[in-house]
Amino acid sequence: MCCVAFIEVSQGGMEQVDILRIFFWLGKRFDLTLLIQSIFMIIAQIILLELVVKHRPIPSASARYSVVGRASFSSDLSSVDDPDFEDVLFPPSSQRHFIGRLWNRFWAWERFIDYIIFLLGFTGVTLVLYIIFGSFPVFIEILGAVSLSIEATVPVPQCIANFKARSTHGFSWLILGTWFLGDGFKFFYFIFTGSPLQFIICGAFQLFVDCIVVVQFIIFAPAMRKRLGIRPPQHEIDAEGELEFRRSSEQRPYEPIA
Repeated sequence: MCCVAFIEVSQGGMEQVDILRIFFWLGKRFDLTLLIQSIFMIIAQIILLELVVKHRPIPSASARYSVVGRASFSSDLSSVDDPDFEDVLFPPSSQRHFIGRLWNRFWAWERFIDYIIFLLGFTGVTLVLYIIFGSFPVFIEILGAVSLSIEATVPVPQCIANFKARSTHGFSWLILGTWFLGDGFKFFYFIFTGSPLQFIICGAFQLFVDCIVVVQFIIFAPAMRKRLGIRPPQHEIDAEGELEFRRSSEQRPYEPIA
């Protein structure tokens, strides 16, 4: 469920990044390849988002019950399977209003059409702002700065999560390698094609964060972590203790009950 949430959030952020980048290109005509890339990325992200929403896991009865709280309805958990369960989570008054539904579950909506409506609204607001302020170079530069600043922060949550957990468990070298090679290629591409300064700063920051994650992979490796005296995360301690208990149980001689 956490992976699904992460995908939804990251996809939403990247779709808005690419929308802003298109308007940035309209105001400051840089490399056409980057415009085409943004268009194809929006299409691919919408397709992926539709698949995520379509195949989103349905929460168990106990999980849904815990979200609502015991005071919301009777203790009969069978009621959570009722079609009117949404009335408990989101009162009918808020369901009747589209804005209320958006606010209650921002970027975690049940219907794919809600995402499309939000993206169309976001595009419309940006278009109006572009028509009004598009003649001001400062506004165009701000568009580019906002767009690429959001994109630059994409690997930051992973870096923070690794630091807090003192582990890179669940994050593979393959993913890190694609991040590092992709961001490295982008960075040098921006330099050699003379892309706007925002692209170069964004590429440099992403590559810097990738280097930090590489260092985390090294120092949080079990052997290096032991050498540096870094305490392993609790889930690894629990797993190691359980494994040791199983080994001792298997080696213990069988004693028949008298």
